[in-house]
Amino acid sequence: MQVQPASATEAGPALLGRQVNLDDPYDNADVGVAILRQDLQAFNSPENALAAYYQGPTSLKADGMYPDTQQYVEGILDLANRMNP
Repeated sequence: MQVQPASATEAGPALLGRQVNLDDPYDNADVGVAILRQDLQAFNSPENALAAYYQGPTSLKADGMYPDTQQYVEGILDLANRMNP
């Protein structure tokens, strides 16, 4: 997962009830999935949840999807489609 340290510091306790160590692959995956789950609940669509995960929810709400965010979302969804034909 590509979780920024500041995000992990906030999200670990808020979403998992504990601090997380991003160098621990289990903690990293746990907090990344928790953040993505929160984004899915907040944005109600896989596209917007992925955009919020990549760009940040505050920026997405304020500015919409940046071009690089759109590319990221399209790439993830394309990969998912290829893995689940």
